[in-house]
Amino acid sequence: MQEQRNFRLIMASNLVKNNKYQLHNAKNEISDFDKIFYIFIRLFTLPNICFYFTLMDKIMYNLIRKPAVAGRFYPSDKDVLHQEIMALFLNAKNCDTGLCRAIISPHAGYVFSGKVAASAVNQITNTESIKNVFLIGSSHKAHFSGAALYGNGLFQMPSGNVKVNDTIATDLISKNDLFTSNPEAHIHEHSLEVQLPLLQAKINSGFLIVPILLGAVTLAQLELIAQCLSTYFVPENLFVISTDFSHYPGFDDAVKLDNAMANAIITNNIQNVLDTNAHNSSLKINGLVTNCCGLNAVLVLMFITSNMHNLKYKIIDYLNSGHADIGNKSGVVGYYAISVDEIKKVENELLTTEEKAYLLYLAHETIKANLGVCKHPDINTTLLTKVLGLTLGAFVTVYHKNKLRGCIGHFSTEVPLYKTIMDLAISASSTDFRFRPITNNETNELHIEISVLSPLQRIESITEIVIGKHGIYMKKDSKTGTLLPKVAIEQNWTAEQFVSYCSEHKAKIGNDGWKQAELYTYEALVFSDK
Repeated sequence: MQEQRNFRLIMASNLVKNNKYQLHNAKNEISDFDKIFYIFIRLFTLPNICFYFTLMDKIMYNLIRKPAVAGRFYPSDKDVLHQEIMALFLNAKNCDTGLCRAIISPHAGYVFSGKVAASAVNQITNTESIKNVFLIGSSHKAHFSGAALYGNGLFQMPSGNVKVNDTIATDLISKNDLFTSNPEAHIHEHSLEVQLPLLQAKINSGFLIVPILLGAVTLAQLELIAQCLSTYFVPENLFVISTDFSHYPGFDDAVKLDNAMANAIITNNIQNVLDTNAHNSSLKINGLVTNCCGLNAVLVLMFITSNMHNLKYKIIDYLNSGHADIGNKSGVVGYYAISVDEIKKVENELLTTEEKAYLLYLAHETIKANLGVCKHPDINTTLLTKVLGLTLGAFVTVYHKNKLRGCIGHFSTEVPLYKTIMDLAISASSTDFRFRPITNNETNELHIEISVLSPLQRIESITEIVIGKHGIYMKKDSKTGTLLPKVAIEQNWTAEQFVSYCSEHKAKIGNDGWKQAELYTYEALVFSDK
């Protein structure tokens, strides 16, 4: 008996090693020939080698991950699913951001969270260049430690199969023992699966996936997992973090709890998220089970991005299950769509050294001409580049012997940038009511600073303000006020001090008037002749 058992083990091992049983065709899917061959052998083999085929059953089951929630969370029929997804995208929030590097998306049934999930996926703009999608969520069904990878094979979906990037999976497993190949943990899990139909509808059909489920982990282990994944956080890879927010509080409580958590996440500050999670839990809200079921997955992303200052978290959409027609408002689940976008610096994409120098020259000569010191400068059309013809907002600040003597600017204009700078130079040097006008005798000792402004971006919370990067603009009724980004740095202000000062001294709506005002941020490319 022992010899027969050894023979069966050797036979199974050799067949697998020699790849005589082909599991994939040229397109990495099970071929028709292999299916027929496998069924034939499975039916007519002698019982004494059934051990091998039990092994092969398990291998085939793991290589093809069947849909777990098709027909329940989303339609199982391909055509019906396509129609539903198109309807979701039709009602989704449009993309008004830059290069999307990651999204945070819900994973409930489409009838509840589909619109929010579609809004998250709709932020993806580089759809043709994405090679891999890292799907990261927390396990709802299986219990294990560390990060469970579905390391090989494919996810079978009504809208088409999606191949796993086994090369990346193997690399992650080799880097750290926290990563394991554990396909069984994925078999009944819904959180990653429900993302795929929406991603398939948005991204090119050739992308591969790296499915990762998080089990029992410490905060330190999450940081180690993030360190391993950070190598792959590049523009050609999209990170999709699957999570719902609060579970089972009442409707109004859910809105408050979810808003607090989302606003903490978009600060890209891990401690803010941990503190908010602890605070929300301490409130002992009736029915609340968790503030964010995929919190560990969110933290992995934040460990990757927390020191990347060229990224911006942005809230895209929010609903909870109580908003759905069939929802019950007495115990709801919250859903947020959040994008993580790469923000290019204005300086890198706007003005060259020569263009800056020419704008400063025009500002100086225009001030002199306005005072009769010289003739109005002739415009050198060979230096008028496409950028200098853009209609961008700007500020011009004039100093005399390092003392401020005028600062005037505006955000909207219908004239080209070079003309805007000339007009503002005259205004800043002669019409700023806070200072006496510049005189003829002072023109040779002037120092000029120009700030070219990016378009205004509406914000919902001052937690979205990045000190030193963002200027603030606020509007309440007919009153407006603004402060340039550098002011907060010069005064060493917090975001609240920044907006409070602008509210009281610029918009003239009181110290806390900003709370009822429309708030906007902008960036400024600042350069000077000093």
